[in-house]
Amino acid sequence: MTTEVVFSMSMKSCVLLSLLLFSTLSLADGGYLLSAEEWSRPRSGESLRELPALKAAIGDYTRQPRSNIIVRYPGGEEGVIWVQELRSWLIALGVPSRRIVVLAGSGQHDALDLRVAPAQ
Repeated sequence: MTTEVVFSMSMKSCVLLSLLLFSTLSLADGGYLLSAEEWSRPRSGESLRELPALKAAIGDYTRQPRSNIIVRYPGGEEGVIWVQELRSWLIALGVPSRRIVVLAGSGQHDALDLRVAPAQ
């Protein structure tokens, strides 16, 4: 019985970890996905810095300070509200507003696509 419970808990942990990693893996072309589920949690500067997609994007930006953070968001009013709030948080975390580019069309209805690219 104990072996079954440990195995069951172990499997649940593996599945949960896999889902968490899948939701924040970098995209093949260098972007990071920030899911609506991650964003729906209570936010603070500290908690946002720990979100894997934001942590990775801000880390990339810090290593390339003359770059831009490009945020592609889902269309519609909810997407606009979401990306504007994220933009405000990025500014609060020290990213200059001129270095944040927001574009409609993340290709996901429930995620933001963040990328760091050289400034044009």
